Amino acid sequence: MTSLPGKNGYKLPINPEKKQGKISQGFVTPKQDKTPQVQKIPPKRVLPIVFIPGIMGSNLRMTESRQIELGGMHNISWRPDNSSVTIKQYNDSPIERQLRLDPENTEVDTYDTVKNLTGNAEESSDLRNQSVTYTRGYRGWGRLDGPLLQPDLPGTENRRNQDQKARERGWGEIYYGSYQKVLEICESKLNSAFFGGAMDLYLRTNILNVDPKKWQAEPNSSMAALDENSMRDAVKGCWFPVHAMGYNWLKGNFESGVTIAKRIGVLIDKYRGQGFECEKVILITHSMGGLVARAVVHPSIGNANDKILGVIHGVMPAMGAGAAYKRMRCGVEGNWTAPTERITAGVLGDNAEDVTAVLANAQGALELLPNQFYGAHWLEFRDEKKY
Repeated sequence: MTSLPGKNGYKLPINPEKKQGKISQGFVTPKQDKTPQVQKIPPKRVLPIVFIPGIMGSNLRMTESRQIELGGMHNISWRPDNSSVTIKQYNDSPIERQLRLDPENTEVDTYDTVKNLTGNAEESSDLRNQSVTYTRGYRGWGRLDGPLLQPDLPGTENRRNQDQKARERGWGEIYYGSYQKVLEICESKLNSAFFGGAMDLYLRTNILNVDPKKWQAEPNSSMAALDENSMRDAVKGCWFPVHAMGYNWLKGNFESGVTIAKRIGVLIDKYRGQGFECEKVILITHSMGGLVARAVVHPSIGNANDKILGVIHGVMPAMGAGAAYKRMRCGVEGNWTAPTERITAGVLGDNAEDVTAVLANAQGALELLPNQFYGAHWLEFRDEKKY
């Protein structure tokens, strides 16, 4: 794993998780080889990116007692990436859907290679998470001595590959088929923004000098477009490991906010324990995940404001969503040629009876209904004889 000798000698491989790269691996050479062996200490700062998905974006598993009641060979409650399981749920009766997606008998389906909580002795946690892979890499860099998604060095105890490290970061907790791209782009581009002094082409084309209005910022926003010098300052001497944190979307945002706030504290302590300087995280949210993030920082709920550097929201339903009402009344609309819509409609149901059996007992879903700030005239009753 050593590099070829250069002006500064052989670059020794290090383990960045061992007290911030202070432990390295040297090697023996013939006496006539006077080339020095060099240990380079990587940057100390770590700023984790934490992605919080939308409703139905977190994978859920059921309790052992509920699995037995339903006679299942596994404990999957909701895992759209596993189509062989999901398709079988399309014909469930309303009561079966209600039992399978019961907020009191479900939890986030986390990755755990020790306990392997799959409800199936023949299914390991890695097997359940086999769809979660990371192949994008870090541009031209062969190996970066940082807390990144790279295989552990040979000889490392309990050696892991890059896919297993991604799963440990929670990538398998969420609907990977929907969110893979945003996770991989953030992980790859932020941690290899520059190579050989030049900025990454994707960043230069899509991020640099782009008016914030293009991203639907406030029309009168005072934010300026990001220039290259600002980008260099932002990423210099810092690692940006991307994590995902799922939550039980059947429960209320209050409970989810408290849970994720605690997990963020644990995450920061983990990096500090490895010798890194880690004070805060950046949250990226989608839809209902934005409501969870608000609960995370709320002083009377998660109270994690001092641990959050910034929040980036994507389509947060701050005042509710009319689509939630429509689904309760009409079922989930399903374009059966689109995988995401097909799976959602198949599992929740494409009619009011099926959907209500689940969502009427799910506080998180009910909190998506339009509130008093949503506005008027959004709901109409029409006489089909006239329209």
